[in-house]
Amino acid sequence: MPLARAAGMIVAMRRRYITWLALLCLLAAVLGFAAAPHYRPPAESGEARLRARAVQFYRAQLSFDFWGIAQCYTPAQQLAQASKLADFAASRASQRQGFDEATLKDLQRSADTVTADKLTVQIEGDWAVTGGTVEVVVEGGQVPYPLEQEVWVRTGGEWWMYSMSNEELAAYGNPPDFARQLLTKRKPGPGAPPQINIKPNGQAPAAGNQPTPQPGAAPKSGTAPKGTNAAPGVADGQGAGKSTGGG
Repeated sequence: MPLARAAGMIVAMRRRYITWLALLCLLAAVLGFAAAPHYRPPAESGEARLRARAVQFYRAQLSFDFWGIAQCYTPAQQLAQASKLADFAASRASQRQGFDEATLKDLQRSADTVTADKLTVQIEGDWAVTGGTVEVVVEGGQVPYPLEQEVWVRTGGEWWMYSMSNEELAAYGNPPDFARQLLTKRKPGPGAPPQINIKPNGQAPAAGNQPTPQPGAAPKSGTAPKGTNAAPGVADGQGAGKSTGGG
């Protein structure tokens, strides 16, 4: 009997040990999950949020911030094109470093002209199209420029820019006619921003010599990842070329 009683006590102790160990592991997992960063969708995901996201995107284009642009792409697109997006963004960031201070200020002033009230918005359910007109600033002068119309899809409580890639079609489905027609009319590599000429010394031309930006002109190098909008950047050359930025 003493041996049986001792064996029973040992078994009970082992069970309690395993139970406590399991509880500690569960607690650690819960604390780890709580401490880890999580995506939290905005509390409001209606038209106001759409306008805020579109402002974020258009400002990033006009200021040559391709990292900011990529953050507006759908999660499906970001996952499928992660490597290409990173390489392309790094290339554009390197090219942006060649701009002189005056040009960078003009780009930022152009980006700052994008405000929610200047955007046009059409929403049907979880799909939307945005556009509008802003001012491209060059050495104190301003040139009106129509922003490229962009298609957006709402998923996970947030709006994302949609380009109808295969990955997006599988993840979010086909957009309604008003949005699909816009995407199917575009040529490969859609959404090229407006062009701003840059002199060989990296300076922007005087406002009076500024040509009207031509939408749809793709950059000469640094091809944008397939299925995404062409990103802003500078054409190749020995310090010369064209920079693009805008809708």
